[in-house]
Amino acid sequence: MTPLPRWTDPNTGKHQPQTQKFQSTGIDTSSKLGWTSMSNYEPHLPNCSIVFTALCSDPSNAGYFIMIFSISVAAMWVVFTVYYIAKSLSLYGCCPEVYASFENGLCYRFIKGVDLDYKTVRTENIARLVCQQTVKMHLVDISSHCSKEPCLFPKLKNFLSLIPHEYLNGSTNHCLRPQLPSRAILEAEVKFLEGHLTKLKSPIVFCHNDLLLKNIIFEEESNSVKFIDLEYASYNYQAFDIGNHFCEFAGVDTVDYTKYPDREFQRNWLRIFLGFWFQAQGRDQSEVTANDVNLLYVQVNKFALASHMMWGLWSIVQSIHSTINFDYITQVQTSEYAAIRLGEYFNRKDEFLSLQLPLD
Repeated sequence: MTPLPRWTDPNTGKHQPQTQKFQSTGIDTSSKLGWTSMSNYEPHLPNCSIVFTALCSDPSNAGYFIMIFSISVAAMWVVFTVYYIAKSLSLYGCCPEVYASFENGLCYRFIKGVDLDYKTVRTENIARLVCQQTVKMHLVDISSHCSKEPCLFPKLKNFLSLIPHEYLNGSTNHCLRPQLPSRAILEAEVKFLEGHLTKLKSPIVFCHNDLLLKNIIFEEESNSVKFIDLEYASYNYQAFDIGNHFCEFAGVDTVDYTKYPDREFQRNWLRIFLGFWFQAQGRDQSEVTANDVNLLYVQVNKFALASHMMWGLWSIVQSIHSTINFDYITQVQTSEYAAIRLGEYFNRKDEFLSLQLPLD
């Protein structure tokens, strides 16, 4: 079971373990928040890597969102780094306001909105909002809390290092590894991607790196979107963040890559994105040219290959190393997801690599 949070008491600075129920919040309880008590609230903590629990002290007031990391996640992603990232991004309106952190979790403002789905993400209004918010995030400077070196290839190599050679080479439980390439093949592909993609000169910006549809919340009342789940946020290639977002149109629970956006949709989306990007650089949106759109289109689709590789390797690592009590079916599903992502990588590889950068 995921451990209960150890909240930092603001009065003593000491960690207060919560063994059964939250006895004190450690949150600002001023009238502006309208918080009364959580003493009768007992959280439900299922066996999953990250737990989200909406809390509300008063139906008329905004609630609070508790994110609890499992031990395995906390070991890989430093909670306090996520906290500072969330604090910085909330100042720009990119994510919900973060109120407090504890050893293995965070407390956010609860957003009264809905997560996106395949239909809503394709609407003109929401696509424009996502473009605008993505540009905003890409302009944030968080270099004081994390390296400005792009995280993509160090992360891919780290994932590879966590996969035992025998796991992909036929000496362990084959039914949990349906159609997975050998480790040697994956290592060669990562090396190839690094050589190919780094030549594209995609800008290095602060990225979300996990913009799946359920990580984007639409608030109808304010006609705005917010990004959640910042565990993977760091500096990376701009085209990766966009390409990864397009890959996630296919869904997670039921994956359908016929939903990957076509050229027309992408070009319209990218033109809007570049308009906001140019505007942020002090240029007029009308300055976006067809050449600008074509360049980003090629970069994005090539980096989409890296998205498939990253989440394919991530899934393999999760099935092997997670300290969460996976049952047999979950292990099979995780490995199947790895096979789906890596399968799509090889399915699209020739098509995307054949795309040519426009001439200057």
